[in-house]
Amino acid sequence: MEKELMKEAMHDACIRAVTEISADVKALVQAALDRETNETAKSMLSSMLENLDIAKAQDKAVCQSPGYPTTWISYGDDNFPSFAKDTIAEALGEATKKGYLRPSIVDPLTRHNPGNNTGKGVPNIEYQYNPGQDYVDFIISLKGCGAELGNARHSASASASADRWISHPS
Repeated sequence: MEKELMKEAMHDACIRAVTEISADVKALVQAALDRETNETAKSMLSSMLENLDIAKAQDKAVCQSPGYPTTWISYGDDNFPSFAKDTIAEALGEATKKGYLRPSIVDPLTRHNPGNNTGKGVPNIEYQYNPGQDYVDFIISLKGCGAELGNARHSASASASADRWISHPS
């Protein structure tokens, strides 16, 4: 696969991933709204459907913070996309610059935000070799980094005991 072709395909896929919801998922939300009896829940479901329509009409992201980019790439004999990491990073950077993605990825140690959703370990890329496959296939997914994750935070002070941070088998 040529680098420019992959970059264009990645860019387009990235934008589709944040601006479109499949018809079956939208139908499920509509079905949930149709059978919901709680007014607060109905209001939330209705707002979700309205947001989908507005995002589509205005060519905007469905969610203001789509999340952490991960790409799965499958390839076969003689077609390993050695340029994939740079190409995906470029596509994410362009989609971020155009306003489709919020620049929310920061360095895990320094907290520096390069402003383009890339950095150390980002994007995450999972490769799968399939003998005999004569094409390159990819999926890009942006996993939300918000409240749906079971996040926990604990700060260590310089005076904290090492035993507090090391798991010891019973």
